[in-house]
Amino acid sequence: MIDSTFIIGSALCPLKNPSQNLYNCVGSIFTENERFEQTIQTIESIDKYCPNNIKYLFDCSPNYPPQNYFHLLEEKNVNVLYVGNNPKLITNTLLGNKSAAESIGFYLFLDWYKKNHIKTKRIYKISGRYKLNSDFKENDDIFKDSFVFLSSSNSHLCKENQIEMGVDKFYSTRLFHMDYNCLDLFYSKLPSIIDDCEKYIFMNSEHSYYKHLHEFKVVEVEKIGVEGFVSPTNVFVKE
Repeated sequence: MIDSTFIIGSALCPLKNPSQNLYNCVGSIFTENERFEQTIQTIESIDKYCPNNIKYLFDCSPNYPPQNYFHLLEEKNVNVLYVGNNPKLITNTLLGNKSAAESIGFYLFLDWYKKNHIKTKRIYKISGRYKLNSDFKENDDIFKDSFVFLSSSNSHLCKENQIEMGVDKFYSTRLFHMDYNCLDLFYSKLPSIIDDCEKYIFMNSEHSYYKHLHEFKVVEVEKIGVEGFVSPTNVFVKE
């Protein structure tokens, strides 16, 4: 059996003009070529640190990316699924609600994944703007039957917002992973995560992941082994 499925969330061709939405920002400071190069670095880091893998990329771009992008990704043994034409995803993208849009894209991908009965030991979700580093740990007995996230953080939102959305902590979602046997549970929670992100304009998926998953078997780690530049701030993070 293949050890790992890596699912890369991507928007290779984001909207050009960022909104000034207080809580969300449509678009990216990175050009399409820069985002594609970041995605290539993501792929190469996966092959370096976890070579026995199968890779998938779901792309949420509101405009269909250049065909040569997908051809180049396929040459890197990446299976690509374009989901950016989904009407609900498009609506959230145009509203600047990135968390809802990506969560919808992720749900569409997992629906396809489950229907095709693909199975590996673990499933990883990574953003296409980031790459694995030497802190990445593939095998650890404590990961068995668990979700694995970077240690949770206290919410930066005001107390009133925390009370309204029913959560005061969040998980970073640049990289997280789970045992295959956690997939059905995670898939069942994604609609609630999407609903949260659509209902509360100030709530991102990171808060909703904590809200809906922390009560189950979760391993929180001090370093999960990922790094990259945050869009749109261009701040470098290493987790």
